[in-house]
Amino acid sequence: MLVEKSDSTTDTLFSIFVDTDNRLKVVFRNAAGVIGGVESLDPLPNLRNKWQHVVFSFSGHQSGLNLALNGHRLKDVKLGLPEDLSTDNPWVFGNSVTEQLNNPLIGELDEIHLYSRAISSLEANCLADLGFHCVPTFYQGPPGLRGPQGAPGIPGKQGKKGEKGDRGPQGEKGDKGDKGDVGPIGLQEPQGLKGEKGDQGPRGEKGPQGPRGEKGLQGPAGKDGKIVFYPISRVLKMKGGAGDNCANHSFRNLPLEEADYSIVLDWYNHGYNTHIINGKKEKGASVISFHHCVHQGGTAQINLNFKN
Repeated sequence: MLVEKSDSTTDTLFSIFVDTDNRLKVVFRNAAGVIGGVESLDPLPNLRNKWQHVVFSFSGHQSGLNLALNGHRLKDVKLGLPEDLSTDNPWVFGNSVTEQLNNPLIGELDEIHLYSRAISSLEANCLADLGFHCVPTFYQGPPGLRGPQGAPGIPGKQGKKGEKGDRGPQGEKGDKGDKGDVGPIGLQEPQGLKGEKGDQGPRGEKGPQGPRGEKGLQGPAGKDGKIVFYPISRVLKMKGGAGDNCANHSFRNLPLEEADYSIVLDWYNHGYNTHIINGKKEKGASVISFHHCVHQGGTAQINLNFKN
C-alpha cells in the first residue's frame, strides 16, 4: 500500500497500491461498493534498492485519470469513476487502516506531494528529475547570474564491482630476448634412501634369432648302447608275366645317426624264399636305397631292421 484515504462511517475509499501482479493501481470506491479508478496496463519493472517516482493525476472526470513512473506516462486501463465519493479520515501513507495496518509497504517513501490541481506531464517529468527543487520552465523568470561553485561534496560509497568484461584479443608475440647468464650450481642434497623394488615390467617382444654358433668340440665317446630295432615293413605285389620283376626301393626319413641295418626280404613264389641285405648307414643320411628282383607273379615282404 502506498496511499490510502477512507471514511469513518461508510466503505468509501481512495487508495494507490501495487497489486500481486506488480501493476500500479488507483481505486475509488463509494459507499454503495461501486469501484472505479485506473491501473497500469503492464507490470512495473522489478527494480530493487532503487528509488521510483510515481505520479497520479486526476482532473475531475474519468478521462482525466493518469499515471506516470519516473517522469514517463504509463499505458493504463481506465475503470470508470463512481459517484458520491466523500471521505473524512486522514491520509495514510505506507499502510492500510481498512486492513488494520496489516498491509505495510516493503520499502521507503520520500518527498510526498499533494496538489489541489492536476499537474501536467512536463511537471511530472520535472518532479521525477528534481523533486522539491522542480520549477517548470514556463514558471521560471529570466536566468540569473551564475553563482560560485560550492564546496565538493562528501565522496559517496564505492559502487558494486561490475561484471568481468570479455577477454581482449591476444597480443602479438614479442621478440625473443637475449639468453641470460648461467646461474650457479646449487648445493647437492644428500642421496635419498633406496626405493622399493618396482613391479616387473611387461615382457618384451621376441628378438631376432642370433647368428649360429661355432661347432663345439667333440665329446668323449659314449659307452656301447643297447641295440634298438626300428622295424619298417613294406609289401610289394609284383605283376605277373614272364621273367623276373626288378625295382629300386628306398626307406626315407630315417634317423640321422650312424648305425648298422639289415634288410630282410621274404617273397612267395612256388614256395617261400628269404634274402638278407646288411649295410651301414652313414651319419646324417636319412635314406637307404636298394635293388631287388622277384620272380614273376610273386609277392615280397620287405622288413628293415635298423639299430642305433
